[in-house]
Amino acid sequence: MNKKNTLALVLAGTMLLPANAFAANRSDFSDLPNDWSTEPLIRAIDNGLLSGSNGKINGKGLLTRAQLAAIVNRAFGAVKSASLTNFNDVLPSEWYYNDIAKSVQMGILQGSNGMMNPNDPVTREEAFTVLARAFALLAASKSPDTPVGVLEQFTDNGSVSPWAADSIAALVEGGYVNGANGRLTPKANITRAEFAKLITGMTDTFIGEEGASNRTVEGNLIVRASGALLSGVTVNGDLVIADGADGVMLSNVTVTGRIVIRGGAGGVTASGTTAAKGTIVSNPSDTVLIHAVDGKLGAVTAYTDLTVDGKLDSVTAASKVAVSVQ
Repeated sequence: MNKKNTLALVLAGTMLLPANAFAANRSDFSDLPNDWSTEPLIRAIDNGLLSGSNGKINGKGLLTRAQLAAIVNRAFGAVKSASLTNFNDVLPSEWYYNDIAKSVQMGILQGSNGMMNPNDPVTREEAFTVLARAFALLAASKSPDTPVGVLEQFTDNGSVSPWAADSIAALVEGGYVNGANGRLTPKANITRAEFAKLITGMTDTFIGEEGASNRTVEGNLIVRASGALLSGVTVNGDLVIADGADGVMLSNVTVTGRIVIRGGAGGVTASGTTAAKGTIVSNPSDTVLIHAVDGKLGAVTAYTDLTVDGKLDSVTAASKVAVSVQ
């Protein structure tokens, strides 16, 4: 699918999430703005991504690393935690302790030199990198002269950190990041509203345990609860089975993009299901189990351990990844 105008289409999705399954009430916040950020903030609130504090959503406030972790954890229904014994600045008494632990387990935050710096503001290139990791996005285009060729269109591409170049290029290629006035401003800090616009633009629909049937979703769809059944659903984008989703059943599901499996340790059953751009297996916690019946999941790339029950078109495993067939 061509998602080039995804950020401009933030208003377009239809949410299938049951009322109040995760979400705060938007009427609880006295500072909701009346500008470009209104709808992204409302979508983030309604989908349980932003919770605010003391009756304020603080859209213009700078996003911190701890807040970033919390938002992405909620989007992906993260449940498992990593040990934080290697980090000296994350105390169990802090509100963000569990969110940082989950984000480390997810592989989206890494820290450095024994520090996580949870209260530091997040730069745009850091936010882009975290989302590229979460959505398992890799850049396709490169050139001999620059880290990633697609960035050449931006006048400030030279200020992009080498560690962030591939991730930013992947978001540009996907149409999630367009820059402004020919610039990416990668070192600028990102606000809570700007991040709400970015992450809601990357996710059209969230599905909980209620599942969905016989409908078409325009854009990416995240399944973030275990036991969900998708039947007769067409996803014109990527289908992400999130970290908190196991025992997911896909029956006659058509995906025009990729299927990305970040959960699935309890099994993903795909019957009559197709993925036009292949399937990515990237579960940071457990071995993924795929039950495949009468479908075309495309080329399966396993970045983490995979067990297959059924027939897949092809499987490519990253180094040191174990693939077994039942």
